[in-house]
Amino acid sequence: MSLFVVIVISYVVYKFLQTKTVVVLHESPVIDGRQFNVIFTKTTRRHISKKRRQRIQIIITTPVNLPNFFLDSLYEDKFLYASEFSYYNQNQRLQLEGDFNTYFQLYAPKKFETEVLQVLSPDIMQILIQYIPRTDMYVIGRTIRLSTHVDIDPATSIRDITPLMQKIARFSKVWSVDDEIAFTKNFLTDQPNSEAIKFGSRLFSSQTVAYWVMFFAPAIMWTPLLFVIANDNSAQVNVTPKFIIVSYVFSFAISGIGVGLLYLNDKGIIDLEKIVK
Repeated sequence: MSLFVVIVISYVVYKFLQTKTVVVLHESPVIDGRQFNVIFTKTTRRHISKKRRQRIQIIITTPVNLPNFFLDSLYEDKFLYASEFSYYNQNQRLQLEGDFNTYFQLYAPKKFETEVLQVLSPDIMQILIQYIPRTDMYVIGRTIRLSTHVDIDPATSIRDITPLMQKIARFSKVWSVDDEIAFTKNFLTDQPNSEAIKFGSRLFSSQTVAYWVMFFAPAIMWTPLLFVIANDNSAQVNVTPKFIIVSYVFSFAISGIGVGLLYLNDKGIIDLEKIVK
């Protein structure tokens, strides 16, 4: 019975956590003589909140190295909706022009504040707010990653960020080789307690909590049943301390196997979908 319950719970949790990523659009535009590579992906999953059931990413590979920075959208940026901005040292926060600070928080290495603000000029910020809303933007090396939960049109979005690529193409002709080398050697730094923050985030993430629930569920469901058996005089089972210990060990062992299978599937070591089918 316990094995059946664990299998059912494992399958439900697996289907709940299962994600599917598809490449919706892939283009390689040439802008001002410089070639870019743009990939538009959509990752979907089951989630209690409809707003968190999908993540859309626009990944841009640029022809030039860029200064490392993180532009964090402040839309619903609280508790479970918070982004990774809290990992970064707060002395790296930069002030944006106008009222853009009400929409975003910007983090960049101190040495390259000027270059980052040149890229994120008011016209680019306005495009992000107007056409690609609620978007986090992370830039490192030659990769720009725009991420949002909003359902946006691929072709329209890529057209809307063309001015950003045009600006980068212009800067690629201005920045020297030494500038690019410096960009690749200076990165955002974490808060001193960021490792504890990251560990806490992993420990209490929705996925980890689901694993804990699945691990303890069989034992929790077995407890009242064990109480009923112990108080049923007609039961054919002698509920001794040894029986109780063995039953709980067996219960945790089975649930541990279920959690282990889900973890291995999450890491890509096994494919549970093929096993289930």
